[in-house]
Amino acid sequence: MNELVREVLIETVRQARELSRIVNAVAHAGLRGQLRESFLARALRPWLPRGMELGTGTIVDSSGSSRPTNEDDIVIYAPDLLPAVLPLLDRNIFLVDAVVAHIEVKSTLSSEELAAAVNGAIGLAGLKSDYNGQREIRAVFAYKSTATARSELPRLKQQTTNLGWNEPIPPISMLCVDEKECYMHGTIGDGPRGWYDLAPGAPEDATLAFISSLVSSITAIRDSRELVQIGKFTSDFTRARPMD
Repeated sequence: MNELVREVLIETVRQARELSRIVNAVAHAGLRGQLRESFLARALRPWLPRGMELGTGTIVDSSGSSRPTNEDDIVIYAPDLLPAVLPLLDRNIFLVDAVVAHIEVKSTLSSEELAAAVNGAIGLAGLKSDYNGQREIRAVFAYKSTATARSELPRLKQQTTNLGWNEPIPPISMLCVDEKECYMHGTIGDGPRGWYDLAPGAPEDATLAFISSLVSSITAIRDSRELVQIGKFTSDFTRARPMD
């Protein structure tokens, strides 16, 4: 561990946390939520690997499938795979084949909000991916939680079961509550695949662990993808005919 890099990241997280607290005075709940999304995005952006970008908007697939959500909070995508559809706008349309991570941001995570996030993640998982390779990380980040227990993980597992998900990889594979806890589903080193507590005994490091784990994973996801083609979104080549 490099203490200099760690201290810089800690300061990045501290600024996002303090800005989140300041906007408690904003009366409009929707605006408060948007500001808190932007604070997390601001904390993430400097740590993204080269070639990655983030934005807000909606994610679509090549088949035009619909999802039970109007807007995706934070989308991390690889424009070297496919660009966002609408350049120079604050809100954009992202092609799922280029999306490497999606983060649902909550001011306060309640049981109902968590259920909605799981349902949204299931909808995202249902989008058609035309490439060969790993699917995107689907994560939830919250500044606070209504849960009185130390662990959010049982509540996440219960909501996932309630919504009928029975795949080996859960629909949400990262869950973080600032200054409380951070969990990731995957592997670390030679360890088994499953859930990991990324900040055991150090709740103040939860968001630091969230950012570090997320940005450490997305390059491998991008590099795993093959056969990413814009033509699958724009044309039906199954109707093409060979010519003499």
